[in-house]
Amino acid sequence: MTEELNWEEEQAGAGDEFPGEETPALSEDGKRRAWLRLVALITVIGFAAMVAGPVWHAFQARLPSAELIQGSQQWKEQIDRELLAAVVRIQVISGEWDPAGGSGQKSGTGFNVRRDGLIITNHHVIEGARSITVTFPDGRRYRAKSWNGDPDYDLAVIRLVADGLPAVTLNPEALPAPGDALLVIGNPMGLNQLVVAGALEGYVWVREMPAAWLCIDAPVFPGNSGSPVFDAQGQVVAVVCGSLRREEKGEEKYYGLAVPVREVLGLLEENPRP
Repeated sequence: MTEELNWEEEQAGAGDEFPGEETPALSEDGKRRAWLRLVALITVIGFAAMVAGPVWHAFQARLPSAELIQGSQQWKEQIDRELLAAVVRIQVISGEWDPAGGSGQKSGTGFNVRRDGLIITNHHVIEGARSITVTFPDGRRYRAKSWNGDPDYDLAVIRLVADGLPAVTLNPEALPAPGDALLVIGNPMGLNQLVVAGALEGYVWVREMPAAWLCIDAPVFPGNSGSPVFDAQGQVVAVVCGSLRREEKGEEKYYGLAVPVREVLGLLEENPRP
């Protein structure tokens, strides 16, 4: 069985591939309860490189379906509007060179946790940034004042200069259990606030990462990096960082991967309220 992990930011410029390490297969029961090791091929994907035939076909297969988009609209009508209002689009200009000319550009998702503007996202979204722009769903746009990240956990925070911004609540104390219902809100593939419902499949260990990640039975797409994962109480329990592709019964299936939100607390302490 082949498994592949992808970082889900949208970016210009080709990525590199890094082979993973194989571990013994678990029983089916073990996989359902909590995957203790990931049989993975770790791949950082550069989406501008998808002009190549095989990669382009894989990309097409991962477009959100019309059914998924329709379901998202239904969820938007049911959930707290504050949750939607606090999920932002992040646009990054980096020092990486774009073959088409100029600086590299990439985008991802983030979410605000303070009224004065403190955005949580992934480290790989802001890595190498020269400037960062954050756009809220109501159209308000802010140039980031500062940012810092923790590559060990693939988490980052972005400071804004603002006031009265919509914000969500974190729930770092408890980890979801397998089967718990979860909700992911993000801005993938140029879409605004795609809401996807799923459930926790279990936990996986990814090599070189110091904490287990949530494996969510819900699809995520390029641009979902940094998306908040909400529990049934509408609190953030994790941050989307990538996806896991698995072959099951001859068919491809994608799972969302997310870092527990408790791992970002150290970064929040480094950014106290002014």
